Amino acid sequence: MMQALNISIGERTKGSRRSVRQTGMSYFINWDPEAQLEAFFAWLPKEVQHLPGVDWKYLSPRIMGYCVRAIRNSPDAVTLAVVAAALHGAIDVASQITQLREMHALLQSLRAICHIQHVDDLKHEHTWYEWATQQKVASTTARQRLNAYASFVEGHFPSYLQRLDGMDRAYMQQYALPPLPLNLREKHFPMRQLRTAQKIKRKAQTDILTPLYPLLRQLVRLRKQLAERMLLAFRDARSRACAGEVELPYHFQYLETIPEINRDARTVAEAHMQAREVSLRFIVWDKRTWVKHHSGRYSDFVIRSAVEGKRLYHDRNGFFLQFDGPASDLLWFGDFVEHRLFQSFSKTRSGSYPDGYLERWQLAQQQGFPEGCSTSHTGLLCSGDHWFARTAERGTELIVEPESLYRGILMGAALAMIALSNGCRISELLQVSWNKERRITRTEMVSVLGRDGQAQFGKDGKPLLRQVKLHFQHLLPKGAKTEEERQLFPLSREALRLRSRAQNASGGNLRGNSCCCTSTHQQQTGTSQTRTLSVPMGCFL
Repeated sequence: MMQALNISIGERTKGSRRSVRQTGMSYFINWDPEAQLEAFFAWLPKEVQHLPGVDWKYLSPRIMGYCVRAIRNSPDAVTLAVVAAALHGAIDVASQITQLREMHALLQSLRAICHIQHVDDLKHEHTWYEWATQQKVASTTARQRLNAYASFVEGHFPSYLQRLDGMDRAYMQQYALPPLPLNLREKHFPMRQLRTAQKIKRKAQTDILTPLYPLLRQLVRLRKQLAERMLLAFRDARSRACAGEVELPYHFQYLETIPEINRDARTVAEAHMQAREVSLRFIVWDKRTWVKHHSGRYSDFVIRSAVEGKRLYHDRNGFFLQFDGPASDLLWFGDFVEHRLFQSFSKTRSGSYPDGYLERWQLAQQQGFPEGCSTSHTGLLCSGDHWFARTAERGTELIVEPESLYRGILMGAALAMIALSNGCRISELLQVSWNKERRITRTEMVSVLGRDGQAQFGKDGKPLLRQVKLHFQHLLPKGAKTEEERQLFPLSREALRLRSRAQNASGGNLRGNSCCCTSTHQQQTGTSQTRTLSVPMGCFL
């Protein structure tokens, strides 16, 4: 069967130019529909090619691709094909893939642990109990796989049978999977115990972070100030270069104190802020000057364009900084610049990548950025100009475009201050809107505090009060789904001020919930917002 599949793929490469460029299995979704069907039917076991009530050519290409790429020549291919047939049209495509993947993983695990030879072996309860005893008691993965199996056996497959006539229904009974043993999930994977374990884990993390909130907020403020001083120094040097007072490349340096939290603290009480003084040495370049001084890295055409000031070396001849020192001294993000993580990583159609690309992508994923430390908004954290990324790949210099980086830092500071002041989770932070119409403002009288943090009193013994504006927004807390469950979350004035500065610095191009990040979380607010949240926060914390 797989040999036939390989033949069909080989024949398909003789087709259109687009198909030739995308012969890899990872690009199945981009194949021509005819090629997708050809590859799928080459995979589909013969005994299930003519199931009643199923027209395979209407199956989603994503489902076909999963079968061809992941299931391949699995001994459970027939069973999983029946699963795909029964799920078709019953639930959305994403849920179909999830359920098919869980069923596939479960059957693989059963074969590996219990050494079953056929799905009929699942009729024996001892097989299930043997498998369950090999799983962790608090394993959410094991319970999810059992839930997917039970959902198919007790729901989707019977619903599929009801759509058939009597003879077809009797014929399809041969593919029915045995039900789970009674109380298997409750006995080995109790939901209450799973939820308790999850709460304990979250509480342990919260107990550590909550006392550190004041220290973390101060760290965010100081780091924002560091970036601001770097930007002002860059702008001053750029202005002098534009006025002809200095020639490029222009070297300058200044002393800076970098705040850090001691990493050797074993308890919260031992955590404190410490300072490290460094000498920041920068070199100001523009694109034309850079190409002239590094001509060995560029083609004659690029060099000629730079010398003559044409194309992007004319209207897009931007200025940037090179850090002349060890990456560990470049504020707090030197390692990100050194490994060129301030970019978007993605698969290429050809499957070929520059040297070190995949290693850097893996490092970004380890830092919590699945697609790189970038944003969907041009000029926010990253300049959006591919020239900088390509230039960085040609050498080992530490190159920074400070304007867009600073805008991303401002946005990150705003998000971090919100999270560290009202304690909202990612699911709540994703809902924060910067539109004034969705903000609730109240005027309150609060006590005047002294430098020691204590309330101040007047001569009459009454506490001194002052009028302040408090800003709130109705957000859905984690797990809530209805409008009635919305709760008020405060938005600090400092966070609003930082966001406003980011808006002004970007020329007013940030709209709505522009929270800028690459994140693995997908919440009810949608994928586009999910991709714009945690990158700046990660740069701070």
